[in-house]
Amino acid sequence: MKINKIFAKIFLFITVISIFTFGIRINDIIAKSDKYRVTCSEVEDYIKYSKLQYDELFGEKEWKSISESKKDKDTLITNTINNILLNKIHEKILIENKIYLSNEEIDKYLSLSDRKELADKLDNYGISSKFLEKNIRAMLLEDKYKNFFQNKVEIGDRELKEYYDMHRNDFMINKTKLYQIWIKKSKNINGKIFTPEEISNIAYKELESGVPFKKVSDKYSQDERNLDGGYLGYVEEKDLIKELRYVVDLQEDSYTKPVKTDFGYFIVKVGSKQLQKNDFADSKNKIVDILRKEKFDNREKMLLKENKVNINKARYSRLYKLF
Repeated sequence: MKINKIFAKIFLFITVISIFTFGIRINDIIAKSDKYRVTCSEVEDYIKYSKLQYDELFGEKEWKSISESKKDKDTLITNTINNILLNKIHEKILIENKIYLSNEEIDKYLSLSDRKELADKLDNYGISSKFLEKNIRAMLLEDKYKNFFQNKVEIGDRELKEYYDMHRNDFMINKTKLYQIWIKKSKNINGKIFTPEEISNIAYKELESGVPFKKVSDKYSQDERNLDGGYLGYVEEKDLIKELRYVVDLQEDSYTKPVKTDFGYFIVKVGSKQLQKNDFADSKNKIVDILRKEKFDNREKMLLKENKVNINKARYSRLYKLF
């Protein structure tokens, strides 16, 4: 469903767009710094929204386990406050750098969802549709902030190589020797037309009767590459179609039952396994992503530290009713 894609995209994305404090009731403020304020009302909105997202993605039991633990509730509230504060800081930085979000960008994102279905879900949790639009606007601004930050980050080859040398074991690749029988078209066998499913079942029965995999593959497989015995070589899990990725966990010399996919039916045999090391050149892009994330996370911590937010935890109890 389209709506689930929206929730998956913004899962636990706690954000807010207003940086104005005029008119805020003092007894509604749950956290503040010299420049920013976070109110209980803001936090309430995002806790309601977090509950909706938890229920949508994981079911009610997951949220129930949080609601039964004071420590987990306090952690969620504190993280929500910190994220609201960070989003306010991020928006201010974007404005200072003349980076804005157009209404067209917001409308394009909202068009991905089923408005009626979404409105009904929000209403069930006491959340207005305006809140969702505000949240999506802020989320898109957050994406702009991350791009803005990452474009300013410079990572040289020396830093990349140092990271690679310190984490060589993180760049090991598991590869598995695989053989396949791939059946994708109907075929005339002894004057009778058999479907791909029927042919795959015939091939599987021959395997079960003890006929060698190579012989069965050479007889039935319809791979145009004419692979000897269906041999694919050593393959990474990521290179397999999703329906077949589980085979890398099977024992050596075992084979699957016929597996239906969008490309036809497959029977896969598992051979030996190898642990191979990715060299530095092949690992550079992955290291860049890792270091960018580390630098971003460290910068977030610095922003919180610089703004010295003072949280009034005595008001947390007011929020417990939302769990």
